[in-house]
Amino acid sequence: MIPYIVSAFIGEIGLSIGQVKVDDKSNEITAIPDLLDLLDIEGATITIDAIGTQEEIINKIVDKGAHFVLPVKDNQRELKKQIKSHFESYNNLYGNSEVFHKKSIEKDHGRI
Repeated sequence: MIPYIVSAFIGEIGLSIGQVKVDDKSNEITAIPDLLDLLDIEGATITIDAIGTQEEIINKIVDKGAHFVLPVKDNQRELKKQIKSHFESYNNLYGNSEVFHKKSIEKDHGRI
């Protein structure tokens, strides 16, 4: 059996700075906090795919003094509703020159 590895990667320079093996009967959700424990991420901006949008992972990132950018998918209805409500409180998000926004649509593995 080939081990499943979670890696921390600095995209700007193409360098892996840490790796943790995922336990055989587990998944990335349990390995990501272990990897974050190994890294000095203070002041960094952390990006993780949708599997990383978990309360424990977000709390660990914040507790270590870092920032995060994580996707929220449609199956996270309550979280998505809370985020949308927060940004709508800025009164016309798209018309407010003080608020920067970006919308992206990705297509990968036959999914949009």
